Amino acid sequence: MPPQSIGVVAGVLIAFLIALPTYIPFARQIKGSGYLETRQTTSLAAIFPPNHWPSFVDADRLGNPAFKNWRGDPNLGVLNNYVEATVYFGVIPLLLALLGLYNRRARARWFWAAAALLILMCMFGFPYVSQLVARLPGFKYSALARTALLLPLPAAYLAAAGVQWCGARLRRAFGRGRARGAHHSTNDQRRDRPRHRRPPPPPGHPRPRAFRGSRGCAGERAPASRRRRMCGGSGSRAEPQAMARRVASGALRACLF
Repeated sequence: MPPQSIGVVAGVLIAFLIALPTYIPFARQIKGSGYLETRQTTSLAAIFPPNHWPSFVDADRLGNPAFKNWRGDPNLGVLNNYVEATVYFGVIPLLLALLGLYNRRARARWFWAAAALLILMCMFGFPYVSQLVARLPGFKYSALARTALLLPLPAAYLAAAGVQWCGARLRRAFGRGRARGAHHSTNDQRRDRPRHRRPPPPPGHPRPRAFRGSRGCAGERAPASRRRRMCGGSGSRAEPQAMARRVASGALRACLF
């Protein structure tokens, strides 16, 4: 086990031992008061009715006590109050959470989507699922409709993933637009730029050496050995006339000097 994990386990154990003297009398008091027996059916009794779905997009569907127009819904039972009946967390976050499922970079999106689905099943009392969760410790003596307090966690993650997905799409779209605009502007500049061409040589005048191309001494595409041969360089493959000229010029200098 890593040293960090050992430290975490030791910290949890020490915290439990410190709080144990207060937990023991509290558990005895709860067990002897009969409070747990009266709340055995609370988890499945306090759930939202099926017609409560519109409250996700309409915060004041049942009214608002601040405006003195609260009318409530008798089907809510013990949840018929503005605080516990409110499940609205925004239309835009809801849309972003749906878009977040398309974000492949958010690797945990399906986990949080499954968690949100499980919470919704518990809130509305889906068969088999709500009965199974109602038997778990921590949910056994509490209203399953209050699992709505856990819904902002997966909703926030999925909404953040949706924001990231939208941002990536916008950056990609603007990047393509800028690239196309820069490409068109560059082409326009090249098209409008005046072309300065060197005038051709007069008739009978030899072509400049800089324009001989691959056949001249200034040609950049010709191999080095070929340029040496064409420019009169030394080598076994030099032209005989160039060799004769060099021999004659050397003999002439020897006679004069």
